[in-house]
Amino acid sequence: AERFGVHHPALLTALEKMAGHLEKPLSRGRIASAAGVSERQLDRLFSAHRGCSFLDDYHRLRLEHGRQLLRQSALSMSEIAFATGYSSVSHFGRAFRRLFGATPGQARAQESQRGGPAGASPVSAAATQSARPPKRATRPLRPGP
Repeated sequence: AERFGVHHPALLTALEKMAGHLEKPLSRGRIASAAGVSERQLDRLFSAHRGCSFLDDYHRLRLEHGRQLLRQSALSMSEIAFATGYSSVSHFGRAFRRLFGATPGQARAQESQRGGPAGASPVSAAATQSARPPKRATRPLRPGP
């Protein structure tokens, strides 16, 4: 319960199921069924307790896992994209930038400048500093295939 900051049993079950299926995300229906609630009730639980939609929270979990992999591994961008359930590097990159305000490459470069994992691809500080400011999300994140 502390990991997710919730105490509602159905919501906790749903979050644990989501966290266990980042590489091949489960459908909302399968997660609702595992939690013992309807899809609509699952949506209400996320809205009431997490302040976001089920899909937005699932994307956030997947992208946070991707950010952790960028920081702690030398996996390629495509390996990280697939490990977080995205079908392409570009889709992963767009979603990552929308959430964190930087591309995965920029995030990895910042980590390598701080002495991150060996094998992380270095990018010059000038390239990182000259990046455009992040775009504001104009629509909710959509699920990966």
